[in-house]
Amino acid sequence: MSESYNGRWLVPIPFSVKLVDEDGTGNYFETDKAETDTPTTSIDSEYKMRVGKINRVHWRLNPTNAVTYDLYIFGDALAADYASQAEKLFDSNDVVADCADDTEYDATGLDIPFRLRTPGEWWYNTDWSGAPGNTTGYLCIEGVYVY
Repeated sequence: MSESYNGRWLVPIPFSVKLVDEDGTGNYFETDKAETDTPTTSIDSEYKMRVGKINRVHWRLNPTNAVTYDLYIFGDALAADYASQAEKLFDSNDVVADCADDTEYDATGLDIPFRLRTPGEWWYNTDWSGAPGNTTGYLCIEGVYVY
């Protein structure tokens, strides 16, 4: 994927953005938000990328309570159903319906173009089927960016 930006050809740069909560005290994954809710949780990447492609999403969440969940990744946190859906980049339901607790998921071979409104900021929602309790886990987004 080469892209022209202001008349210059850009070479894709690989990236890996990770959010890890080893003991559950970070409270990164406990917020319950439906697919159409405005995202309120984000990962601020050291890479200040804006445009590229997602190739892999790898995650595992282990809530204290045995509940299922869906994971959504967005390019921006916009209010209103239609606005937030227009910014949705990834939906775990495309990989598996109702993710199980303490199960590792790895969506590879993805080709999802993205344009982040705020460079390096990835928004996400976790839609729990019930109260998750203290939740350990990780979320990793990998791909390439051009600027």
